[in-house]
Amino acid sequence: KIDVEDVAFDVSGLISLSQSPASNVPTNAEVTVTALLSRSDAQTVKWAAGTHTVEDFATIRSTELTADEDGKYSFNVTENGTYTVYAQCNSKSKAVNVINVANIDKVAPAAVTNLAANYVYSSKRVNVSWVNPLVVDLNHLEITVKQGDTVIVDKTSVTGTSIAVNNVEYNSEKEISVSIEAVDNAGNHSAKAK
Repeated sequence: KIDVEDVAFDVSGLISLSQSPASNVPTNAEVTVTALLSRSDAQTVKWAAGTHTVEDFATIRSTELTADEDGKYSFNVTENGTYTVYAQCNSKSKAVNVINVANIDKVAPAAVTNLAANYVYSSKRVNVSWVNPLVVDLNHLEITVKQGDTVIVDKTSVTGTSIAVNNVEYNSEKEISVSIEAVDNAGNHSAKAK
């Protein structure tokens, strides 16, 4: 009778982790974390929220992963935080790696203020102006202009603090209305300023 024990492999660098969108790209959606293993004989690959050791995975609640056709293991997260991936090749070859996701932003920017609009009869133009919110990650504004029920400008992306809408025929029975939403780098929309 011969007992063959599992061989302990060098597991340094066994798990490499990446995320999409990248850590420097703000998002208000999910982030996909992808694990790529340097060995192809993994028996078990799991992930768990938080920072954990190899030993922790014997007792903590974790989620097992299945490799895709490219041999990568992926999972999605919706909150910023630290996530640990665990891989086991055999009873003596186990490793973890940790990734910190910090680019999820679900906080909407403040709305624009001092929204004003006036109609210039001689040039058939509506001049719209506003004050942008004081946020460092303001990306653009979306403006909608209507004359009665007719949409003249439909969620057009603008920057700055004013816009001129040309070729608007005056109609005393149709009120001109304007609404603006501020949009940050992650894609969050502010409340509408009207």
